[in-house]
Amino acid sequence: MHIGQKIRELMRKKNFKQNHLAEKIGITTQRMGQILKEDDISINRLKQISQALDVPFIEFLDDFDLMEDSLINSEKVEMLRDQLRAKDETIQTQKELIAILRKNISATGASDKKTDASL
Repeated sequence: MHIGQKIRELMRKKNFKQNHLAEKIGITTQRMGQILKEDDISINRLKQISQALDVPFIEFLDDFDLMEDSLINSEKVEMLRDQLRAKDETIQTQKELIAILRKNISATGASDKKTDASL
């Protein structure tokens, strides 16, 4: 499966239309069509697409064989996958911490209002 096919598959799962994804990453619908047909895409563009689709970047590396690319050997691929998994886990942890902080801030604000009302 080439990268354009993988993007199409994820778009289908997320109910994204080509023009919607193009708009989200700031390109034309025509350029998005070219990306979906190509086997080559920049890492930065792929990061934008993964963020727009709200999928981990690693999702793009799991289903196609990068080992055939003469510039990338299996050790580099594994190292890249490990780094991306670690970053995805860090991002998830940060999101969880933000949610906890927001909850605590809301609870503190409600507590302060009760204290003010009793004075």
